[in-house]
Amino acid sequence: MSAHAEGPVAAAERSRGGRLDASIREHHDAFVRTTLTLDPDVAKLIEDAAAEQRKPIKQVVNEALRRGLLPRDPNRTPKRYRVKPHRTSLLPGIDPESFNKLTDELEDDAVAARMRERR
Repeated sequence: MSAHAEGPVAAAERSRGGRLDASIREHHDAFVRTTLTLDPDVAKLIEDAAAEQRKPIKQVVNEALRRGLLPRDPNRTPKRYRVKPHRTSLLPGIDPESFNKLTDELEDDAVAARMRERR
């Protein structure tokens, strides 16, 4: 991935021979444009997220970068995952006592086959 962006301070230093001048003016709502070359799998992830969230790609990229680059609070504990159980029942005709019946029969057949081979 390659990125090239020169901020106003760096541009000012370069244009003034290394001197930093405080007379730099920026408009409050100016956007910084940067060209990025993304790996194909990353581009696909961004496109998929934008489609799923129904947001513009620009917004998805900005949100992802903020989440990934902002420092994490070491004192914050992650929210615990909680399983919400629900009632369920077996379909008619399924006997819970016979769940392992097939496994038992196959194991018996395998044991019997080994015994026949030994003879």
